[in-house]
Amino acid sequence: MRARFQMVRIGWQRVSFLWKASGKPGNTSLSLSHKSIKVSTNLDEDLLMFVALPFLIFYASFSLLLGIYDARTGLLPDRFTCPLLWGGLLYHQICLPERLPDALWGAIAGYGGFALIYWGYRLRYQKEGLGYGDVKYLAALGAWHCWETLPLLVFLAAMLACGRFGVALLVRGKSALINPLPFGPWLAVAGFITGWKVFFPDG
Repeated sequence: MRARFQMVRIGWQRVSFLWKASGKPGNTSLSLSHKSIKVSTNLDEDLLMFVALPFLIFYASFSLLLGIYDARTGLLPDRFTCPLLWGGLLYHQICLPERLPDALWGAIAGYGGFALIYWGYRLRYQKEGLGYGDVKYLAALGAWHCWETLPLLVFLAAMLACGRFGVALLVRGKSALINPLPFGPWLAVAGFITGWKVFFPDG
């Protein structure tokens, strides 16, 4: 998605250059043509944002819901994670079709990566070290953020979770080791952070 913003930015710079050139004497027909290009570019951007906005609201709402639900119950239900995953793929199919393969591989990588951790830990220690809801949630995040963003997203979530655990350990001591720390809220926060950097790269 970052590449798409770069393409829009480069295209806008070219249109601006042609617009300035059209203001020179003798460039009347060129001026009309480039004004049409500028209007068309603005309409395309407005239409894309109009179509994408409901998807982004859907993503933000479900991620916030999953983060809060996991923090309160320790669960990430399929009735929330599955629609989020399919919503991410549908978003790319409609708004960014050239990125759909990356979104699909993001879902596969998210699910496969966390599933390996889940089963590896369970076979080694005979207990769960990671909830299977986290596996499905990362698959959904992969469908939205695409595969290349997942390493940064997981790293941020892990750092946030470690920071939260460190604070709990300092405050409550060894009693903090009794209750497992939900990972879903930190995946949600990391998703918002990486998503912000994608949509607002200069922010």
